[in-house]
Amino acid sequence: MTIDPNIITALQKKLTDEKNRLESLLASLAKKDPAVAGDYDTPFPEMGTGIEESQDEVEEYENLTSAEHELENRLSSITAALAKIERGTYGQCTVCREDIPLERLHANPEASSCAAHAQ
Repeated sequence: MTIDPNIITALQKKLTDEKNRLESLLASLAKKDPAVAGDYDTPFPEMGTGIEESQDEVEEYENLTSAEHELENRLSSITAALAKIERGTYGQCTVCREDIPLERLHANPEASSCAAHAQ
């Protein structure tokens, strides 16, 4: 199936907008790692020197790194989808190479597989 160029353009814009939003969120809680593309590093929070502050620091750090990893994974999927648009392979299941239904792409533009092969 060939996807209508207008649909590709609309999905590309949706992906780009989401990519920008995720990068902004990541920048608000982590610093971009210049050595690794798409990787961010969450700084360890400094809240004080007492035991209670140290426990709060660890808890906050765990929460921030968890959010960072979730956002990085989503950003990676979106970046991959945008690369597929550029290569002309967007909309093909990475497992069976069949076309991903347009309904699925509209609902989840970064989908890399058909529903049968979704994880």
